[in-house]
Amino acid sequence: MPLSDEEIKTRGKVELDPAGYVRMTFIKTTPEPENNIKLAKYLEAGILGIFNSDPSKKFNVLVDVLLLKKGRITPQARKVYIGLMEHRQAGRIAVVGKSLFLKIMIDFLTTAAGKTDKVKWFEAEPEAIKWLNK
Repeated sequence: MPLSDEEIKTRGKVELDPAGYVRMTFIKTTPEPENNIKLAKYLEAGILGIFNSDPSKKFNVLVDVLLLKKGRITPQARKVYIGLMEHRQAGRIAVVGKSLFLKIMIDFLTTAAGKTDKVKWFEAEPEAIKWLNK
């Protein structure tokens, strides 16, 4: 069943951290294809809004999947996330999570996007932030 816009907003969020990096947090999985793409587009709009606030700046991104144990990324959502990885304003991307399943999925996405040099998986946020600040 399709989720409302308000319900989608409870599944993930994007914000500019005071330290200057973009934080994208996944709160709850959306396995249904129509909700999966809706969440991807919602998060994309948030990130592009931040990118557009300073078009000449590169932003590092922290992707927090700590609350998820597993997930599903439909082909349409995959295109959205790969597009964000390839965006000219996307700097380093640190993904923080504990799920081996999600790590494998992220590895697949980064390999498909050819971005293995700028995306790295971490199990703890402090390590991820340290890497983003290098």
